[in-house]
Amino acid sequence: MKLLLIPLLLALVSCTNNAEFKDDDVKAAEALVGVWRGDGTYEDEEDAGWAETWKMVRSADGSYKVDYMIVHDGEKLYEQSSDAGTWSYEDGVYYEINSNGDKISYDVFSVKADWFIYNITQRQGSANIQESKTVDSFQLQGPPKGYTEISYEQPIAAPLEEPVEAEE
Repeated sequence: MKLLLIPLLLALVSCTNNAEFKDDDVKAAEALVGVWRGDGTYEDEEDAGWAETWKMVRSADGSYKVDYMIVHDGEKLYEQSSDAGTWSYEDGVYYEINSNGDKISYDVFSVKADWFIYNITQRQGSANIQESKTVDSFQLQGPPKGYTEISYEQPIAAPLEEPVEAEE
């Protein structure tokens, strides 16, 4: 009899972890608290070739901190950055207010105990941001050896064009 209960309990636990919380604001917000990891690539022409990995920590008090590692393998470049702010979940929409005070809304496709799928509202269409819940001790990997760090906060070193003399 005991052996029959073990598979049944495992099946119940498995179903509970895969429950969808998207339409329940309280349960969705509770599920989003914790340490999450995400990764993705950029497909538009301007940012093609860049791949991003991040660690998002959402706290129950509505604060968040996110760390990013963005690399471009073809050009052997990387950028590390972080941000902090507040987050909320209401009526199936996830919101962040970042350190600049910008409020960003995200259309939510799925919220589960271990999976979050969403997209920036302005990019209507398919879900393209995915995060999975991870352990509290999760750390982003450092930059690959031989890559050069860049920052969008510093000017890009570009050759200056020679001034054009006005014709008289």
